[in-house]
Amino acid sequence: MSHYFEHLDFYNNPVRLPKEYRNDPIAFLEKFFLDYHLVDLRTFQDEILETCLTTDSPPFDNPEKRADIILLHKNMELLLEAAFLILKKHEADEEKRNRKDATAVE
Repeated sequence: MSHYFEHLDFYNNPVRLPKEYRNDPIAFLEKFFLDYHLVDLRTFQDEILETCLTTDSPPFDNPEKRADIILLHKNMELLLEAAFLILKKHEADEEKRNRKDATAVE
């Protein structure tokens, strides 16, 4: 069992995200997607999935656990794509605001 279950204050809360990014999660998304491209993330996820599904080591020796990993893999990819789109929308909104402000100054 994960050690996170032993700490109720961790339950459904950010644990590792630094305070600066808790206050500004978009800043973390900007940093994250500068470091990683979606294609790289998909490749990493596929490698993790393949490793988990081809090992006989617990807990992946159990068919239900393997099914859970496949579902998590699919949902993690959707989460990454959603985060990517949130960031792109934020950047477009910022650019629009900047252009509007520049026009208002003239």
